[in-house]
Amino acid sequence: MIAVLREPARRLHSAFYFWPQYRRHYGASGDGFLRYVRETLPVLRDCFAEHGARECARSFEGIDQKYENVYYHADQFFKGAYGLYMDEWLHAFGRRRLLILRAEDYWAATEGTLETVFDFLGVRPLAAVRMHAIAARPVTYLPGSNATFAADRKIVNRVRRVPAAEVVRGHAWTRVPERMSMPQEAAQMLQRFYAPLNSDLAAMLGDERFLWKDLMGG
Repeated sequence: MIAVLREPARRLHSAFYFWPQYRRHYGASGDGFLRYVRETLPVLRDCFAEHGARECARSFEGIDQKYENVYYHADQFFKGAYGLYMDEWLHAFGRRRLLILRAEDYWAATEGTLETVFDFLGVRPLAAVRMHAIAARPVTYLPGSNATFAADRKIVNRVRRVPAAEVVRGHAWTRVPERMSMPQEAAQMLQRFYAPLNSDLAAMLGDERFLWKDLMGG
């Protein structure tokens, strides 16, 4: 099994702008994202304290009506809580059958990451020219492509489109509109929330890269 994980706070920020229901409810802005975090995190902490993090991740909206009332059941917050699930993956597959990668490493060193994948799968790597072509190929998100329901089709996915001349190898395409950085207060709240979960994840994998300290300035 191969899994690619992204730093949880940035994954959540990207998902906020990708899925239209959040933009409709909170507004596509830094203030909207901050309100989303402020409204959701206290309820999550309450659930964790009363029922335990793992039970909340599995049955959040089914535990109590007050959790059911949280907008969209906080599912995007749980999707980045990798430390709550990794032990079950390890038990089911075994460490040798799991390759856990960081999305940030793929974007920064695409060819090297692909070589790691080929080695894990036990298949012959591609010729250097083909590997280079794959690594240099930009990933394109089409506006409106995330419109799951008919009513969402009027909502355009606000993705920064990079002109072809500016596309470079390892470029990390983003769903977050240009100049729409994460509010510092939201970043700090999310880092505090995910820190113990990231610590558990790094310990289980024996790899401190999954603390994502290199993205947080140490």
